[in-house]
Amino acid sequence: ALITAVIYACSRLEPFGNIQFQFGITLKYWMLPFGLMAVEMLQQQGSVAAVVPHILGVLCAHFHHFFAVVWPRIMLEENGGDAP
Repeated sequence: ALITAVIYACSRLEPFGNIQFQFGITLKYWMLPFGLMAVEMLQQQGSVAAVVPHILGVLCAHFHHFFAVVWPRIMLEENGGDAP
């Protein structure tokens, strides 16, 4: 879950950058955590339980990105550019 969270958090900074995935497949950076999730599920022979840690990692990283990056920007714009 931690690796997925770190990859997701990094992918939010530059979501449309290209990255090489397995076997030379090129993905957009925002797709990488979900690609890893799909590979993990296929390795576990379709077990949905294998993706639960990945989903938790993505949710935690999404909340972190929102409260660390998005929310401060919204508050800064609301205050007319003044630091809170």
